[in-house]
Amino acid sequence: MDDGDGPLRPHAAGVDVRRVPSDAAEDRSALVERARQGDRSALGELWRTHHPALLRYLRVRVGDALAEDVASTVWLDVARSLHRFQGDAEGFRRWLFTIGRRRTVDELRRRGRRPEALLADTPEPRATPTGTEPLRPGAPGGLDALDGALRLLRLLTPEQAEAVALRVVADLDVAAAAELMGRSETAVRALTHRGLHRLAELAAGGSPTEGNLRPGVTGAAAPTMEGAR
Repeated sequence: MDDGDGPLRPHAAGVDVRRVPSDAAEDRSALVERARQGDRSALGELWRTHHPALLRYLRVRVGDALAEDVASTVWLDVARSLHRFQGDAEGFRRWLFTIGRRRTVDELRRRGRRPEALLADTPEPRATPTGTEPLRPGAPGGLDALDGALRLLRLLTPEQAEAVALRVVADLDVAAAAELMGRSETAVRALTHRGLHRLAELAAGGSPTEGNLRPGVTGAAAPTMEGAR
């Protein structure tokens, strides 16, 4: 597994990762510039491009019930401040998730709750006669591969979950993730490595280990990852 400084991508069972070079950075940066200059269609395209990943990250931070509301405030902040933004497409992505994290911190402080307490409100995977329901793309009521991985993230410590979410879901490099989390790059690499290793064990059917779970979560809550293969 390559956990270098570049962005990470989900692969195979949704937990192995690899770096994928970008061949459209110039076009994406031009889109950001158009939006910065007031092009509403360009801003809409930025929303369509980044909102799914932002929403997944917010679900990791504040749970399903609050993620949509927090996302709305994030995009309002973007719309109000974009004319002052200076940077390229990657800079915009880092800026967007910086706003997102700040908004989650505000929400957590306002409610006086910790991330794991909010995640406890997220529904558990549904049980089937053979254990847990496989997550298959397109299945009725099912989730896509990344959403299935997000449900496995609930079994990690909050810091491991956020490190993996920033590196894999938000597609940020180590330096950007470390800045957002207020941790060293070495610490973020370690958290990401441990989190991905634990996700791989869970996806392979391993039982959660003590100390790596939220209170009240058991191994039976971990869904399979068939839909991600």
